[in-house]
Amino acid sequence: MDDSEATRSTKDGPLFEQLTTSEKIGILTTHLQIQANNLHYLTSVDLRVFGGFIAIQLILGGWLAAAPDNVDLVLAACIIEIDTALTYLCSKMLHHDRRRRGEVVKTLDTTNEALGLEAVGVYLPGKKINPDYEFTPWRSIYIKAIGVAYLGILLIFVRNWIFDEQDRFLVVYNSMGSVM
Repeated sequence: MDDSEATRSTKDGPLFEQLTTSEKIGILTTHLQIQANNLHYLTSVDLRVFGGFIAIQLILGGWLAAAPDNVDLVLAACIIEIDTALTYLCSKMLHHDRRRRGEVVKTLDTTNEALGLEAVGVYLPGKKINPDYEFTPWRSIYIKAIGVAYLGILLIFVRNWIFDEQDRFLVVYNSMGSVM
């Protein structure tokens, strides 16, 4: 049923009022399942984004730590720029998925309430079907971990370019002075 059918009026009133209780419950349970699938999908996307980002950071960090002599200033600047963009993109994706997840949870709560799953005594005497929910703020944990991984890559560059035993800092500084 599309929006135009749901808001369409007939001679007997709005279409929704013409549905039987069984049909209404069917619509609500279908809606509940769709929203639960949305929540599951958003969670899997977050885990893939986070896991992929951390994997890239570990590979990049291992490569930079093992082969610092192969990275010149231009390549280092390019890697930092790409890593900065990747960090920003992953953080934004997690942020927007968290907002969308909040919308889905509110929809689930409303649907559960409409089905009587949040009320005490509707299905079981003195009990409700759904337990009280305690929010777990995973997004902030993911974003902090992304920030730490990004900082780790920057620190590898600092170690490689400023504090290594070959005094590369002076070489880089002198090469930059000759360009200007």
